[in-house]
Amino acid sequence: QNGNSMKIKVQDHFFLFLGQQYDIEIDDNNRPWFSWGIGARSARRIPKQISNMQILPGSIGPEVGEVLEWTVDVHVAGHDMTTWKRLTTPDNLGYKFSSLKPTAFAAYHVMNNQLNNDTRSVIPTYHGNTIWGNVFCQAFCVGLASYHFETDEDGNHEAYISYENPRTSEWPNLDNGMSIPSRVPFRNIQWNPERRVFKGDICWLEDQGTTWNGESKWSYEMQFNRTFLFIVSGTCSLSDRDDHQFGRDLVYVNAALEQAFLEFLCDCDVDQFLIESATQHASTRTLQMIRAVALSVESNSSESIFDFNL
Repeated sequence: QNGNSMKIKVQDHFFLFLGQQYDIEIDDNNRPWFSWGIGARSARRIPKQISNMQILPGSIGPEVGEVLEWTVDVHVAGHDMTTWKRLTTPDNLGYKFSSLKPTAFAAYHVMNNQLNNDTRSVIPTYHGNTIWGNVFCQAFCVGLASYHFETDEDGNHEAYISYENPRTSEWPNLDNGMSIPSRVPFRNIQWNPERRVFKGDICWLEDQGTTWNGESKWSYEMQFNRTFLFIVSGTCSLSDRDDHQFGRDLVYVNAALEQAFLEFLCDCDVDQFLIESATQHASTRTLQMIRAVALSVESNSSESIFDFNL
């Protein structure tokens, strides 16, 4: 309603807007809706953005060029009316997905043809007994503010957030006008292996010499499930806004979840696996992501559900 526009990608009923993930639900009349959540905490209750368009099961929604209008059930300045216009369909999205046979989920390197040096993109691998070596991502997309936990040649642990996926170009620049760095390191790292709790800071002002969206520092605390498949809980404490909660505002799973499923599904089916994940306190939104990956693996799909940004 305020005249601003931005490109978003909707995939598996998720979309990202300014770094926050939203879930699109379907009501009893086949109308899509989503909650604004932390974007409108000043309201008396969390507002819902609702569309009057019916999207029937099995359809892909609006055609290219068609407009989808959303109204809100609670007045929120600037969000009373939102209009979406479809720019593309799943057949011509232009994003690259890696074809992977089930037996191919192992550590290997793929040359990135867009680079002129010897830099290599690595498909994430699963490590079920430690945080180190794992990658955790949102929206099935590595490099879209994904968390990378690595060990260098000297055995020192390091961690960073990756903004290397081209989709981050749709996000705002840093407050000094510069592009978001491809990688931003975690500082003041603490790791408690008994509790599986990681703590670290993203120091925008200290490391980049500027703020991002007015934020000078993010302080993270993440707790992982016991097999390091997903982030159970925790917070990202911001310097000038409300905290983001893992499992609700930030939903992250292991980017090598398919490899893990190939191991676990030998001993149990999808429903058993989801029940086990629920007992480890996976949120509803986390379970939705886990189920999508599990069903993809169980169907023997030749393509990965993840965008590895290769």
